[in-house]
Amino acid sequence: MTLSRRRFLTGTGSLAAAAVLSGCAGFTKSGDSGSEGGGGSQAGTLKFTTWGSDAEAAAFNAVLERFFRMPFVKKDRIGDTMKSLEKLRSR
Repeated sequence: MTLSRRRFLTGTGSLAAAAVLSGCAGFTKSGDSGSEGGGGSQAGTLKFTTWGSDAEAAAFNAVLERFFRMPFVKKDRIGDTMKSLEKLRSR
């Protein structure tokens, strides 16, 4: 069997896609036995790796702390954008 360029690129792309998708696995609640989560309001722990410096990590953690202190308010982004456009048009 000859390894053509097309077959090589297909195989390489498949392996790369598998590697990327494998990074999506493993988000479970602490103490969970590996059961699948279906979303909703389940609390869990998200861990990730970054290649930033210590200063970047500190800034990122400060942003996260500020984010979690703010109350969640559902916003109508499309409606807000349309209102802004209407104000600009009326000028």
